[in-house]
Amino acid sequence: MVNIVSVSYDKFNATQWAITATESGLPLEEYPQTLGNFNRPTKELERLILSGKAVIDNNDITRNCFRNVVLKSDYCDNVKPVKQHDKKKIDGVIAMIQALGGYLTKPHYSNSIFTI
Repeated sequence: MVNIVSVSYDKFNATQWAITATESGLPLEEYPQTLGNFNRPTKELERLILSGKAVIDNNDITRNCFRNVVLKSDYCDNVKPVKQHDKKKIDGVIAMIQALGGYLTKPHYSNSIFTI
């Protein structure tokens, strides 16, 4: 059993899905796939992967999605994952970053000075 606190999603072309998901009881929160929204969670996912703290499914689809990602940046060093080639898929990586982005927008409290 898993307690779903929220589902971060991009509303672009997702109207019917959002209606159905809401009717099914999923707590949805809009999370547009903009450069500004993706900067922090993209850098955080990279940090987690490089530090060995990220647990990512080791399967063909996930590996393929990661292979197809390149980072687009702007003049302020904001980054967002984009497809290396138009026909390649990166949906798994986008979903991870969107979920992490939704998580990072919520305050997390602890009795410790240091949090992970």
